[in-house]
Amino acid sequence: MSHTLDALVRKHPEIAPAAHTLRILATTLPDITLPAGVPHLAAAEARLATGISALEGEPLLTGSTLMANVRLLVRALGEVLEATDTLPEALEHRVGESAADSLAAAALTGAWDLVAETARRAGLDPHLVITIVDHAARPALRAGASALRELLVQSRWTRATCPGCGAPPLLAEVRSGGSSLGSAEQERVLRCGRCLAAWAFPRLCCIGCGETSHQQLAYLHGSGEGTFRRADVCSTCGTYLKSIAVLMPLSLPELLDLDLATAALDVASVEQGFHR
Repeated sequence: MSHTLDALVRKHPEIAPAAHTLRILATTLPDITLPAGVPHLAAAEARLATGISALEGEPLLTGSTLMANVRLLVRALGEVLEATDTLPEALEHRVGESAADSLAAAALTGAWDLVAETARRAGLDPHLVITIVDHAARPALRAGASALRELLVQSRWTRATCPGCGAPPLLAEVRSGGSSLGSAEQERVLRCGRCLAAWAFPRLCCIGCGETSHQQLAYLHGSGEGTFRRADVCSTCGTYLKSIAVLMPLSLPELLDLDLATAALDVASVEQGFHR
């Protein structure tokens, strides 16, 4: 656990289960090696050139691998969550072997309505199933984005959604000099929580609607934290995004830990009518 989250847990012991669950989800599954030729470099480059995320449609994950990852996560989560031990069997019984590939495809693209409906048909908690299936698909997405890292960096992607997998950013890193993306100091780099891709995005621009007027853009922060930890908010569309000052790009555990450790910014943003 990161020092930031560790300190937060000591101060607020009631969040310890959530922090422990988050760490299990982030670290239980091993990295994977994709088949040769996956992802297809030329196809990914062509997609990016037309504004489509690089990994869309790539055969990164089979249904059998997804379900194997679900079983691993459920086993690891057994100590902190109740009534999950039968989840894999119930899910497999409902989707069947052939439909598991469709579930894997839905997980890769973030088609959570389909995943939720599958959970409901199996008599399972949709939110729990979405969370587990989401994390079960992430090693494949990370492997795909890692294989395309140089292409993603060179693509000059201008959208607010991830150039790798199409997901919205989890948070923004504000990097000071020496950025691996080769830009100026105090660069705003959006980070994907699913595939870990990183892409530069204008600092004074809303990720929701593209608003650039300083009269519509503001930020929320705790006392004395404005320069290194804040929520950038847009009055035009009501979107917010947390921005964290960093010296180095965040690793997967650090990224997820900081998202939880800065939950106070989420609460403050939502209380003032903004959404993520």
